[in-house]
Amino acid sequence: MEYIMPDYYKDFSCAGEECPETCCAGWQIVIDEKSKKRYKKEKGIFGNRLRNEIDWKKGVFKQYEGRCAFLNDQNLCDIYEEIGKDKLCRTCSLYPRHIEEFESLREVSLSLSCPIVAKLILEKKEPVKFFSKKLKGEMEEYEDFDYLLFTKLTDTREVMFSIVQNRKIPMKWRNAMLLGFGHDVQRRIRNKKIFSIDSLVEKYKSKRAIDFIEKKEREYQGNIMKRLEFAQNIFALLGQLEIRKKEWGIWIQKAERKLREINVEDYRKGVLEFRRIHWKLEEEQLNWERIEEQIIVYFLFTYYCGSVYDKKPYSKVKMSFFSLFAIEEMLFLEWLFCHKKMELSDWIGYAYQYSRELEHSDLNLNKIDKVLSGKEEYQLKNFLYYIFN
Repeated sequence: MEYIMPDYYKDFSCAGEECPETCCAGWQIVIDEKSKKRYKKEKGIFGNRLRNEIDWKKGVFKQYEGRCAFLNDQNLCDIYEEIGKDKLCRTCSLYPRHIEEFESLREVSLSLSCPIVAKLILEKKEPVKFFSKKLKGEMEEYEDFDYLLFTKLTDTREVMFSIVQNRKIPMKWRNAMLLGFGHDVQRRIRNKKIFSIDSLVEKYKSKRAIDFIEKKEREYQGNIMKRLEFAQNIFALLGQLEIRKKEWGIWIQKAERKLREINVEDYRKGVLEFRRIHWKLEEEQLNWERIEEQIIVYFLFTYYCGSVYDKKPYSKVKMSFFSLFAIEEMLFLEWLFCHKKMELSDWIGYAYQYSRELEHSDLNLNKIDKVLSGKEEYQLKNFLYYIFN
């Protein structure tokens, strides 16, 4: 069995009781069948506690004030402390690792929802690289697995990585090229012209692609109203999602209200002033672009190739940029509210909180995917208005 992981994977180490936000609170922890059987057989006083603190109907640990029943006052796990690491359920033993399963291949990422991982990713200065290793395990065959499509997806994702990590050109051009490339890949899959993807790859590798994007920038820039409308749509959609943390829901409502009430001229002045303050030095702008790059690479690696199962790679590309723009707009709105310069710590905070709300809810992931695939407000042109204004 082959495993593919980002290069920062080996640098992760759980902060334990020092973690700024424990992973054992704020969401239900689903227990796998194997662990449930093991917990039913656990003996002694702790075995009795295990059986009493599990909601067997839902297959989850009980919670008290949003905290797992086994999370102690030191923010450590009593299961780990009392009966050992090997007795943790699959969810707890894996987190923050996330595994995407393909035929005889596993792609393993670290979830942005973990504060330590968010810090690891967003502090990374070099472009992310990926490594593979083979571990013992039987070769698998998935019924109806479209290996040809999967090959094209892995190939096009490599092209996307090369585009977004090309630091010789401005980040806004990289973003626009990536969205255009995803759009064109989707059209060829939809029209059953999958073999023509190879010529598409060559097109986006050529200088013609950059020339085309320069032309698009001139076409779309100077329309701050369209950018504001897109920002309003971002927060309208976030407000429709399942809310994990009450405080998050309140903040989203506050942000959405601000975007509805602000006039276009004040928004334009705010965006310009925000950039002036945060991009005062060229190095500051390059650091900002580096963070954007790491977020896009994270979402593409985690979700893009999973479209082998639904044939919707473009919605995964759009989700990557929707997520980036949502986090950036949160930083901008926070600055509007308090006029405190946004630091890397603010990027990290909003990134992992956003990830916690989106990525650990199948309901939210499916909703985002469906809306980005079908709603007119999220067509390519509207992403470009946001990028170039």
